[in-house]
Amino acid sequence: MFGRKKQDSNFYIVFELLFWGAIISTFIILINFVKNDYVTYSWFRLSIIDGLVEEIKKGNIPQFLGKPEHSWGFMLYIPYVCLFLKKDAFHTLLFLHGLLSWILFFLYPLLNYKICKNKNIAILSPVILYVFCGNFLIGYKIDTIWASGWCTALALPFLLLLYEEENDKQIWKYSIIIGVIASFANVFRNQCGFIVLCMFIAVVIQKSIKAQRIKVKDIFLLIIFFVIYDLLATTIPFCIGLLLDRDIIDNAGMVWHTLVTGLGLYDNPYGLEWKDDVTYRLVAEKFGESIMYSDKYLSACKQYFFYVVRTTPWFVFKTYAKKTVQCMVGVMHYEFTTVDDMYLYGRLMFTNINIPVVAFISSFVTSRICKNGFNLKRAKYKKMINQCCCGLIFVMLGCIQGIIADASVRYFMPGCVCFGLLFYYFVFDYLIEFLSYNASCSTH
Repeated sequence: MFGRKKQDSNFYIVFELLFWGAIISTFIILINFVKNDYVTYSWFRLSIIDGLVEEIKKGNIPQFLGKPEHSWGFMLYIPYVCLFLKKDAFHTLLFLHGLLSWILFFLYPLLNYKICKNKNIAILSPVILYVFCGNFLIGYKIDTIWASGWCTALALPFLLLLYEEENDKQIWKYSIIIGVIASFANVFRNQCGFIVLCMFIAVVIQKSIKAQRIKVKDIFLLIIFFVIYDLLATTIPFCIGLLLDRDIIDNAGMVWHTLVTGLGLYDNPYGLEWKDDVTYRLVAEKFGESIMYSDKYLSACKQYFFYVVRTTPWFVFKTYAKKTVQCMVGVMHYEFTTVDDMYLYGRLMFTNINIPVVAFISSFVTSRICKNGFNLKRAKYKKMINQCCCGLIFVMLGCIQGIIADASVRYFMPGCVCFGLLFYYFVFDYLIEFLSYNASCSTH
């Protein structure tokens, strides 16, 4: 009888959280996706998609593996989604942007309830996420790199659950879910799930350290995760392409073109610039003419990159160091100042996080120095410092595309999401501890 009551209670809690998630996510989407002047950085990719759609309409099987694109999955799946929705590539990407954002905020109350077992904190979780990350999860330009921040935010609760879980069955369940989220993000652009991949590896290693031994199952878990990680964006499209005898461009080789072009962001002795045509010309002069983005060209880019590394290693180091600093400063700039040209279609946004951060720090400090506050132990301070260090490392990982390519917000946007998630986690952890303290006081 008591078990049935508890089961019914859990059902109603889940229903309430899903209902609240639907309300808050719908409100967030409707209030922000209202303008018609949407902007994208991805016109080139979307023009390729529109061309593939026309090929499909003519009854042809498109050359989805033979396009100069960062993801085979993007070229394979998106044209069919366009046909299903009866929209062009741009509005299809806009629709997916809105739908995935809705799913993220819809699931957050339930996912965070599983972590904290407190309904009030779970209800607040999508609001806190929106305050610290809304500008980049909702108010950002339509872009394929956006999926990197989205999957990091969605995977975070599962990573926290995985970290605390001891049951093998649940560990496998959470690991597979995290892998699928990262794999789905990679469809939009290769390595959009890279931050989640690094977080997952860090959690598995930390759990092994805590257990004081490396288990065979942990190694097997990592292998399966890597398989899932590449499944949707690379493995499935590649297998389909082989069966259909499609032309193949090794899209993993696109990174060499990006690496060479990225070295041209500042003054350099090679005449490199942040322009694709300049990279093509310089590589062709050094290693001979080839079709741009062909396997031969991408192989030549690889040779050119290592030629620069061997010839002027100090220049390469300075370039990456400078871009790293520029990206990290850029993250702080976009988080703590109001940038007018950034939030193009968000109507209800915190254009910076100054007020939320000050409010959190003030509450955090006063709760510990007032008469009824609770004292921080040395272990708690150590934990907070470790959290800050790990958080900043993941912010830097979120900037990795900016470090490799162009140190602009388009590329370091995932770093902004990671920075917002760092404060989200602090607030979330603080609320759990604060309510636990109040509950313990009320029992004495």
